[in-house]
Order: sequence, then C-alpha cells, then structure tokens
Amino acid sequence: MEHMIKNKCKRAALLCLLVLSIMAFSAQTAFAAPVNNPLTLTVHQTFTNDGTWTAVPKVFSYQMTAKTPGAPMPSGVAGDSYSFGIDGTASYASNPITFPQTAGSYVYEIAQEVPFPPAAGYTYDDEVYTVTVYVDYGGNADIVIAKSNHEKVQEIRFENRWAPKPTDPALMVDPPVKKTVMGSPKRKGNFTFKLQAGDKTNPMPAGSRDGVKLIGITGPGQKEFGTWSYTKAGTYYYTVSELDNGITRYAYDTQVYTITDTVTENTSHELILNRTVTNAANSFVDNFTFINEYSITRREKENKNVGQGPDGGAGIDGPNTGDDTNASALLLTMALAALTAVCCAVYLLRFHKRRAENCAAQ
Repeated sequence: MEHMIKNKCKRAALLCLLVLSIMAFSAQTAFAAPVNNPLTLTVHQTFTNDGTWTAVPKVFSYQMTAKTPGAPMPSGVAGDSYSFGIDGTASYASNPITFPQTAGSYVYEIAQEVPFPPAAGYTYDDEVYTVTVYVDYGGNADIVIAKSNHEKVQEIRFENRWAPKPTDPALMVDPPVKKTVMGSPKRKGNFTFKLQAGDKTNPMPAGSRDGVKLIGITGPGQKEFGTWSYTKAGTYYYTVSELDNGITRYAYDTQVYTITDTVTENTSHELILNRTVTNAANSFVDNFTFINEYSITRREKENKNVGQGPDGGAGIDGPNTGDDTNASALLLTMALAALTAVCCAVYLLRFHKRRAENCAAQ
C-alpha cells in the first residue's frame, strides 16, 4: 500500500513538472509569431526632416549581432555580426537565415550604430531590439521581438530626426508689459495680463498652460512674460491683453497687441527669428502699454471720505480725523446734548420743589 502511494506521488510530481514546463514555454512563446524557415528579418526606418534643407544626409547604419554562439546568420555573412544601411524612410530585408531541423532557440540583437559625437541636428533612435527565434524538431520557427524594456512588439522600427539649430531664447526680444494708473487710488490694485498663443502647439515660455501664460502687476509697473525657443521654421502668432479683474472704480484697458514671429532657416541651417509687435491700429510698438483709469463720483469727492476696499478697489472709509467740517459738527452735537441734559435737570428740580411746597401747604 505504501509503495502504491509513493508511485502516485511520483506521478503527480511529474505531472506538475510537465504542466509547469508547458506554462513556462507558453509564457515565452505567447508573443511568438510563426515564420518561414529560412527566415528573413525586416527592419523599418522612419526619418523626419524638420528643416527646409532637402539635401540633408539620411542614411543610417545598423548592426545585427548573434548573441547565441553558433547561431545561423543571413546567407553570405561570415562571423556573428554584420552591418547594413537604410536610406530615409524605408525598410531593409535581410538575406535568408536558415535554421537547422532540430529544436533550439537563437537570440539576436539589432541596434543602430550611432556616431560619436552625434552629427549636429540629428536625434537618433537608441533602441536595442532582441530577436528570439524558436525552432521545433520539425524545423518550424516562431519569432519573438522585444524592446530593451522587455516590451513585446510586432516589428523592428527605428525613428530618426533632423532639425536645424533652434533659436536662442537669450537673443529673443521680450517686450515688457507696462501698466500705468491714472487717478489717485489710496491702495495699489492687482492687475492680470495674458499671453495667448494663436495655436496651442506654439512654443511658450515657462509657466504656460494650454497656450496661455498669465502675469500679475501690482499698481503701476512693468513685467515680462519670458522667452522661448523655436525648433521649426514657420510663422507664429500670439496676442497680449489685460483681464478685467472687476476692481471697482477702475476702467480697464481693452487694447489687444499681436506678436508675429517669423522663423526662417539660413544657409548654415540655423533658425533665425524676426519678431514684430503691433497694436490694435496695426502700428508697430516696442512694449505692451495698458492704462487703467481710477475715478470716484462727485458725491464721494464732496464727502472726502473715499478710500479703497479690501479687493484693491475703492471703498468708503470711516471718519477722517483731519476733516474740520466733521469735527465742528461733532462738537455742536455734543453741546446740544449737554444743554438738553441741563434743561432736563433744571426742570426736574423745579418740579420736585413745587411738589414739596404743595405738600407742606396742605
């Protein structure tokens, strides 16, 4: 009986090992795709030219390396690695790779040969692809392609880019916003100004969101929005305006300025910026000037007690201790109150005296 139990345990253990082996193999080949044997590897390349230079060199080199010792290589290749090139946006197909009719797995790496130092203006795809080929006893092949982060993919694709030298933010003219306040507010108001891109994808200064940047100025003064850089030739538009914060007794400036940035590529493949700023009348200006007028009513002027509310706008203050008119009125009121009190006291005294005399006579 004990012998039978041991045999059953052994069979169960073997069955578990078989299941685990199948699961492990399935995990390895879950992303595998059946391919022909001989196998042809295809590498795709996408090249993007962000400039206007049509003669930009666009041939890039790649290397295929066998990581498994003795792994088959494309026909005509000696050794465990070889290089090839791709021109522009195109694909490269290797010579056939013939695998033996026996079970096994073969690992290869395909990567771009990036020059050092990198050529000016180029952005190279530094991805390294791992290609694993599984072959069964019948010579049938499956392939698994993975990126360096182990993500399984369906194809090998490299994306390279060339762009002219971007504009230098330090050389960009950054016209200031100048705030002028007309009138005599007792406290400085807080004012907000907006830089808005004509297209949300336009370059913007730091601190922007969705093509908009806001800056604040307290009272009269000036401030800049900041600079940015262009990486593509083209024409870019922006507007500058003041937001109505609703501060009482202020008339807001409705002026809207337009920034036009024209970016061109010179013969040295550098981007050059030409900026113009115009007002609503389409006249050229060198700053964004906004004038807010602070005013009070005639009655408030006569009362001479106009101040400014906690929101930065005007409000009605308490009595002004330096106002002679208010002081005289206060003294007169107090004198009248004192006289009334004296009269009341005299009346009460006479009333009680007369009452006392009447009582004595009776």
